[in-house]
Amino acid sequence: MILGIIVALPEELSSLTNAKIKKGQIHSLADNISVIRSGTGSENASHAAQELITHGVDHLISWGCAGALSKQLKPGHLIIPTQLVDHQNALINLHTSWPEYLCRTLTAPKTISSGKLLESKQLVSHWRNKEHLHKTTHADLVDMESVAIARIAQLNDIPFVAIRAIADSATMNLPKAISHSLDDQGEVQLNNLLKYLATHPNEILELIKLGLSFHFAKKSLCHVADQLDIITAFHSPDN
Repeated sequence: MILGIIVALPEELSSLTNAKIKKGQIHSLADNISVIRSGTGSENASHAAQELITHGVDHLISWGCAGALSKQLKPGHLIIPTQLVDHQNALINLHTSWPEYLCRTLTAPKTISSGKLLESKQLVSHWRNKEHLHKTTHADLVDMESVAIARIAQLNDIPFVAIRAIADSATMNLPKAISHSLDDQGEVQLNNLLKYLATHPNEILELIKLGLSFHFAKKSLCHVADQLDIITAFHSPDN
């Protein structure tokens, strides 16, 4: 197996390596494992996945955090989806042997489970929107990159899996400061964040709560990062 891992944001990347990697840069974690920082969103994720395949990888992972749509999921829960659905509620055919293998063999500080992951084209920040998406799609969690990566894997006939840790619960609203501080690549700009907080100090407490939730998510990702040998030990039944 030559494994390629796509990570959207530096904060998620830090669960795998301390290296400072620019957007679009491929970094080697081991002889048979490469990681790329894609930036947020489906277009960035698709491009990054294709870059890894060109680089020679034959298995793809979508790695990072996700938002919970199911109230059963709490910050730090690790989800390895066996179902994917795009932003138009179309199911993505997914070979489940790799996800099922990882659910059986990996360990994490909190629950590891399978589930249904929904694609979103934008941040799902309000609990009412999360509730609506859960009711209409029956998805358990949401992110912006995994479906796009899965499509590239399908086009190239290679195995795919998403490994996602819950960073915000279904009842949590993301602070408005986050969306106001994002640049066109979907990354938080500190100057914009500080300017917004200067005029909206009530948001500071919400950011602290989100930071604590992200801490639990990152702890789970770091734990799984120590088990990359288990992840790469998978042998596809089709091979």
